[in-house]
Amino acid sequence: MRDLIRKLLDERICEVSVAQQEGTESVQVVPADPGESGWIEVLALGSEPLMDDFANNEVITEDRLRQELGRQSRQGLAFPLFAGSAARGLGVRELLSGLDRYFPVQPSRALSALPLSGLGLADSCRPGLM
Repeated sequence: MRDLIRKLLDERICEVSVAQQEGTESVQVVPADPGESGWIEVLALGSEPLMDDFANNEVITEDRLRQELGRQSRQGLAFPLFAGSAARGLGVRELLSGLDRYFPVQPSRALSALPLSGLGLADSCRPGLM
């Protein structure tokens, strides 16, 4: 799926989560390993300091890569890719957490009292807020 997304949409994706055992009842969504998923190669294209450190075999931490993915995501230079199935409830929590991490916004006061949900707004509203 990753290769198809890269071919049809954009090559600058970083897998944040991946599906294992797709097409079976045992399907799971697990965190992707940034090193194995090629984040450094993607993110180095949008960051000269990261490119220099990569070229000089410097240690690049996962935390630095996640911060860089957030920065580049907000600038439209790289795109986090999440696996999941809303129908089965797989990966929804990770996606919502990722939206907060990689695309932080200041929500309106009324919405900030609501928990993040993969359901429609009407399904998660508390009486008296809207």
